[in-house]
Amino acid sequence: IFEAVLPNPNPALGLAACGPVAQFWADLSSVDSMDERRARLESFFFQGLDGFAPVVDAANFAIPGGIRTLQQSADGVTNISVRFYQFRMAKQCGSAGCTLRFTPDVLENMPFGLLFDGADTSAQARALRAEFVQQVPTLAIEDLNLMSMRLSRAYLTGESDPIGNPAVMFFELAFDNGKATPDGMAFRANIQAELDRVGSKLTPNNVAKRAEELSCTGCHGFNGAVDFGGSVKLVIGFQGNPMISEDILADGEAGSSTRYGVDPIVEKQFIPHRMQILLDFLRDGTPPVHSE
Repeated sequence: IFEAVLPNPNPALGLAACGPVAQFWADLSSVDSMDERRARLESFFFQGLDGFAPVVDAANFAIPGGIRTLQQSADGVTNISVRFYQFRMAKQCGSAGCTLRFTPDVLENMPFGLLFDGADTSAQARALRAEFVQQVPTLAIEDLNLMSMRLSRAYLTGESDPIGNPAVMFFELAFDNGKATPDGMAFRANIQAELDRVGSKLTPNNVAKRAEELSCTGCHGFNGAVDFGGSVKLVIGFQGNPMISEDILADGEAGSSTRYGVDPIVEKQFIPHRMQILLDFLRDGTPPVHSE
């Protein structure tokens, strides 16, 4: 996935300077011609709106933009390994000159799961668990699109499955593996105390599962009947990793099975929320939730 971040052309105006981009997307809904929509999108991405750089520009893939990959390997029989990686565009200079390279980075919201295991009493593991407890109030929010966490880079991994151990990716598994240890019991008790403080009826395991949902594993691996506790639910989605499928065709404006399928989780849960953000911004300038 290419995640470009389009810079604000006039920071002095604040978020209002980004209004033309929001309006561009809203205006597409009133264009009946697929050819016209395609032409506008191509211009937006490769030429840019008036006053804006094109979306596809090297600078837009530097931090906080980037490219994330999903790489799969198989043993030729049944075992399939799926790994995610994050890259950022960087200008690297030396005696021979400068070169643009995609450089590896850590995966956002993808801590090394074994740090959740109370059997690990290292300073790093204990620090991660202390910081995770601070995330409980936002993880307990009863909205799939609004619950959140933000962990320090020190605990994040550069590969979603670096050692072939499921507990690295499934935090609840590591959490349960260490539940009988002194550190594990203290970790669970601290999460419960924070849940009690914010008036949540969730369990510590619900919180661990919600943290998984916010990682690469959850967004690409979960669908349907996952127990997040409370009112947070996922619809039934594709049985696989991509959010857009070249194998599952859907009905489109050109007729039956004329467009690639979009995962129902995206189409029914994520996109409506983002549409509301767009509409709120165009109506009264309301900034998106979690905006900085």
